[in-house]
Amino acid sequence: MNQETPAKLKPVGTKNANTRHGIASYRANGISDQQEAFCQALIMRGLNIKEAALAAGYAPSTAEAQIYRTLQLPTVGARIEQLTRKLLGSHAPLAVSTLVNVMQDPEANAMARVRATEVLLDRAGFKPIERYEDISRPGSLDVDALKTRAQELIEELRRREAQANVIDVTPIAQEPCESASAEERSDTSSA
Repeated sequence: MNQETPAKLKPVGTKNANTRHGIASYRANGISDQQEAFCQALIMRGLNIKEAALAAGYAPSTAEAQIYRTLQLPTVGARIEQLTRKLLGSHAPLAVSTLVNVMQDPEANAMARVRATEVLLDRAGFKPIERYEDISRPGSLDVDALKTRAQELIEELRRREAQANVIDVTPIAQEPCESASAEERSDTSSA
């Protein structure tokens, strides 16, 4: 039973129990069994990177280099993210229960109770209403006050322009003098 390696993915690792004759078997998600074992050990078992590599069967002498290459693979990164979400999701009911307990505990600090309530409401989609001025309704803006303020700003701008001592320092392009160019021509012709 010879398994083909996907064209773009090459197995990372050495021959071990997860490979047959150096050809890694690949899962539907595009990672090898050894890469899957590494991801599981890293996320679900909580091992550090080196421990997870060794637990997945990577050779101790080359584990760091192999894992560095493995972690660069988009499929492995996606699997690590997927397992992380799964792990966090498995703790969500406990987290909600803890927030509810804090919120309902009469002996808990008042600020902790309020914060637990805010977090629960926020996660449930009950965000506080942000206040803003509704400018779409007629009469919501004082048009006369806006016109007066705009006129004041225009007048202030004109006063500042009049008071400014502005000197134009734009260079004026000089036209070449024809007599100088005639002299230059005679100097070069006599040489």
